[in-house]
Amino acid sequence: MNLIPVAQAEETIRREMLEGVARHFESSIVVTTSGAWDVETLDGLIAVDGARVVGSISWRSESLEVEIVSLFADPPRSGVGSRLLDGAIVSARRRGANRIWLVTTNDNIDALRFYQRRGFRLARVHCGSIDEARKIKPSIPIRGAYDIEIHDDVELAMTL
Repeated sequence: MNLIPVAQAEETIRREMLEGVARHFESSIVVTTSGAWDVETLDGLIAVDGARVVGSISWRSESLEVEIVSLFADPPRSGVGSRLLDGAIVSARRRGANRIWLVTTNDNIDALRFYQRRGFRLARVHCGSIDEARKIKPSIPIRGAYDIEIHDDVELAMTL
């Protein structure tokens, strides 16, 4: 498996990455507590196995912080997500960032487990943020993983 910076990926790989993001996030626009972001315009890495995209991570930098905007791995629990996250952390450190953070929805128990096992800590709960995000992106479902109602974003962070 190779990790390719998004900016250096061939057009066909970029297109396949965006299709993967859309499958996991319902579009290439990802809404976080910091705004609505088009993954196509962000920095990131694409994981490629042969000619097939098996995952991607995107982030945005602001001052001394890096926000992870999207991460997907296909199939899950294959090690792809961990490699992509490690790559993002290395990139953040190279940029001189002192903090890397992200938000996930309150129903996403698997993501909460994934990030905490890799050193991220719970930083904040943004109560009602998903209810507000639905005004921008109405396709966000009411119920998510494990049939849990989705209302809040949970912020996780790691000090670098």
